[in-house]
Amino acid sequence: MMNCYTIPAKTQALAYKLDIGHQETRQKIVFTDQETQYLIDSQKTFGSIMDLMNLGFLPKVTQSRTLDKILSDIILKNEIQIVSVFCPSYKIGAGQIGYNNVIGNTTKNNINTLTKLYHLFSSAGCKINLTIYFSDLLIENLDELSDTDFRTSLDKNYRDLLDKSPKQFIIKKLSALNNLDNLIGERGSNIPIANIEEDKKQIVQGRNEIFYKNILNWQDDKIRDRTEALATNYPYIAQALNESYQEAYLYWSESAYERYLLMPNLNMDLLFPKKIS
Repeated sequence: MMNCYTIPAKTQALAYKLDIGHQETRQKIVFTDQETQYLIDSQKTFGSIMDLMNLGFLPKVTQSRTLDKILSDIILKNEIQIVSVFCPSYKIGAGQIGYNNVIGNTTKNNINTLTKLYHLFSSAGCKINLTIYFSDLLIENLDELSDTDFRTSLDKNYRDLLDKSPKQFIIKKLSALNNLDNLIGERGSNIPIANIEEDKKQIVQGRNEIFYKNILNWQDDKIRDRTEALATNYPYIAQALNESYQEAYLYWSESAYERYLLMPNLNMDLLFPKKIS
């Protein structure tokens, strides 16, 4: 027998729950040499995935469940589903509105991280399905853009995402997910379907100011209106994801991690990547 203590105790306990190893005494689980090496390899893959993640943002009430699910999926070689919603790349600066024709650095960094995740799960023997939804709904500055050709730039941005993503990734527009095109559309719905506490909205509002005020030069009232629009419409997106995916991970691509608070009805495990400067 190899020394079972080369495997973290939590991994040993989880492996035993998954019918790997046998309990020699009440406090000792024993594994064969083959099982030990397999669990060591699984733990290394898990560690490499954790190196890509920002664990501090995982909700405390679900953190243990999410981490156990990732490790279990690796050990059991489960089929993995990862879904992400990507924002388009905005023109930035005072007076700038609309979208760039090409993806920006944040999108490129997310593609790189998702590619690493894809290869790590694949190397562990897991089949992985990875879907990115490009957000063509709930348009920023829609009134100001109404007399412009913004949809052409938005479509070019989407095409650039298609061109620069690995061929294994499935890329779709968010408007193609369930009935979101009709439910929220480009303008967004004004009918709430979830109750979001005011303190959570304030957290998101504070984070929104970093982007909207400092980068887009928005005024406070416009930022408040946008925060309310997000709080009303994000639950629709969460509902559509719940209906389309079971046992999937939602990879949070937005720099504003705090916005996950606007999806209290989400039933998916969250993955927050480490930010790359």
